[in-house]
Amino acid sequence: MIDERIDPFEEPAYRYRPSGRVDLLRFAPMLAAGVAVSAVMAFLLAVAESWLYLYLITPMVLGLPVFGMVWAAVRLGRCRNPGVGGFVGVALAFVYYAGFWELSYLANVVSQGPVMVAIVEQVGGLPGLPGYVVFRCKTSRPEKLGQAAGNANRPPGTIDLLFNGILFGAETLLVSGIATGIGRSAASRVYSERLRRWSASTDYMLPAPAAGDAAAAILAGGWATVASIPRVPPGTAAQTPVANLKIEHFPDEPDEPAYVTLRAGRGSPAELIRREVPVEQMDDLTRAFRELRPTTAVEAAPPPPSAMALEESLGRLG
Repeated sequence: MIDERIDPFEEPAYRYRPSGRVDLLRFAPMLAAGVAVSAVMAFLLAVAESWLYLYLITPMVLGLPVFGMVWAAVRLGRCRNPGVGGFVGVALAFVYYAGFWELSYLANVVSQGPVMVAIVEQVGGLPGLPGYVVFRCKTSRPEKLGQAAGNANRPPGTIDLLFNGILFGAETLLVSGIATGIGRSAASRVYSERLRRWSASTDYMLPAPAAGDAAAAILAGGWATVASIPRVPPGTAAQTPVANLKIEHFPDEPDEPAYVTLRAGRGSPAELIRREVPVEQMDDLTRAFRELRPTTAVEAAPPPPSAMALEESLGRLG
């Protein structure tokens, strides 16, 4: 159980807040590259429409490069503004999914001439692309694998109209929601304005019942206590209620603060603690969590004895 007396939001100054800045010289070309990749994937989705289009699955699979470009545009473009990061996700998702519908409309309707355009507008009730979407909902029929051949020839009905509307709407929400979430999350990552780089991140899984003790120790700066809490092995995390402890830090920079986020498991608030580890506590933190030290940092070994020193030692021994 979580100690209800713990209020991690009593010290707002200790919470990380993105600066809201964007490095335009890096961001602009990455955004342009993202638009180009999204347009290419829209074309590939339009090609796949005629031979291998599975509702939700095909747009999601072909959308993976788009999601990757959202992350790359924000991270490599040094965007520290969650609002702008979310906009990047919305923009690239729009180019990808709306672009697919526009290409489908051009290939299946406009290329067939003005008569086909008029038919689609009459059936869809709206001109242009919106009418084509309604037309597709009315005239397409979601198919089930292995359905009977006779059933496959039946005309679309009201149920098909509803299913098409729900599935196309779900695709829109899924693609745009994932892209927006990636953009906002990437822009909210800890960034050092002094070092001009993003932090490293280390995650630990703790037993959910120990989340209250961990939260109290974090607020008190008791990093040795936090580190002493047993960890949940990754292989058993799916069967065991866990709390996630994330430490965002700069391993090579002892003068930069770290940031700790503690998220609880089922039945508890999603976020218990999100606060800064002051610079004066960094030594305690890295002593408790030795893996946070730089991988190149090793204990200095004493230099080997020189030949002259060895000779003197032997001389003294006679």
